[in-house]
Amino acid sequence: MGVLNESRVAVASKSWRGDYAQKDVLVQAARIKPAETVLDLGWEGRNVLDGRFDAESIFLTSDVREYRRFIADCSADAENRARIATDVPRTRHGYDVVLYRPTVWSAKGRVFELIGQAFEAMGVGARFLLAGRRKSGVDSYSGRMAQVFGNCEIRHREGGLRVYCARKTKMEAGVGTEREITRFQYEKDGGEILNFVVWPGVFSRDGLDPGTAILLKHLVVKPADRILDLGCGCGILGMVGAWKACDGEAVLLDADLLSIECAKENVKRSHLNNVDVRLSDGVEAVGGEEFDLVVCNPPTHEGNEVAQQFVEAAARHLSPGGRFVVVVKRQGPFRNHMTRLFAEVTESERQKGYRILSASLKAKN
Repeated sequence: MGVLNESRVAVASKSWRGDYAQKDVLVQAARIKPAETVLDLGWEGRNVLDGRFDAESIFLTSDVREYRRFIADCSADAENRARIATDVPRTRHGYDVVLYRPTVWSAKGRVFELIGQAFEAMGVGARFLLAGRRKSGVDSYSGRMAQVFGNCEIRHREGGLRVYCARKTKMEAGVGTEREITRFQYEKDGGEILNFVVWPGVFSRDGLDPGTAILLKHLVVKPADRILDLGCGCGILGMVGAWKACDGEAVLLDADLLSIECAKENVKRSHLNNVDVRLSDGVEAVGGEEFDLVVCNPPTHEGNEVAQQFVEAAARHLSPGGRFVVVVKRQGPFRNHMTRLFAEVTESERQKGYRILSASLKAKN
C-alpha cells in the first residue's frame, strides 16, 4: 500500500541508509562472473546492481517509484535493465544469479513467493543469494530457501547481517511455489456480500484489518459522490465507497503494481462498473480531477513526510465542500498537516487504538 511520490520515506533513516550502503556485501558474496545473467530483486526495494559491475542484469520491482528512480539514476540502457512487474520474468536460458534483500516490512508470504518464482526462472547450477538481519525474519527466509532448493548455507556474516546462498541442483522445487491467497468477505447493510482476495505483499494480507473495518463502519457516502482512495491496497475502501455511491464512482490509486493488480481482480469479481483502478506515482494519475470524498488508511511504516503528502494530495483534489477521511493510530502527523490546510478537523471515532480524522473544504457561496 502506498501512493506517495519520489521521496520514499519508509525507513529513510540513518540506519536504513547505512544498511543500503552494505549492498556490495551481497554482490561480493555472489561472486558474479562477467558472462552471467543476474536477476536483481532489490536491496530494501532499491536496485542492488547499479552499473559498477560487469553483469547482464534485470532489476525487478512492483513499485513505480523505485522503477522511475532506477531509470533516472542509471545509464541510457536502464529501460532494458528494469521491469515493473509482479512476477519474475523468464529468460531463454534462465538466470545464473539472483540477488535479494527484502524490505524490513516485507510480507513473509511475498518473500516466499519470490523465492519460488526465482527458482522456477533459474537455470540448473544457478545461485540464489538473500541478505537480511535475524530480527527482520531472515531465518525464516533461509529456511524457505532450504525447502525450495534443498540446500542453503551462510556465505557472509557481519554483525546482525547474514547472506545466505542456495544453489539450484534440480528442476523440481522441494515445496510448492504457488501464490498463497487470503480470502475474506465484507457484508453491506442488508446482507449483500463483496468477496475479496488479498495476495501476499498487499495490504491487508490477513483479511479485513481493524482500522479499515472501523473506517467503513462510520464512513458516510452520498449516492452521487466521486471518491478517491489513496493507497488502495486490495481496494476495499474505494470499492465499498463505490458500492454505496450508486450514482457516483470511485478512483483507486496505488504506487505498487501488486496492489493495483490485486484490486483489479477484486473489482472484476465484484462486477462493480463504477470503479477505476490506476497505478500512480503520487496522485499524478488523477491530474486535475476533483473528488467529493477522499479516503485512506495510510501505510504504518511510512513517516511524517508521507502524512504531509497524503493530506496535501487530499486538499488539492477535493471539490468545494469535499471531505477527507483518514483512519490512523498515530494522529499527530496527520492532525498537524490537516489543521494547516483545513479550517476544521474533527475526530469522529476512537476504537481499538484507531482514530478517524475528518476535514472538509468550505463550499463556494
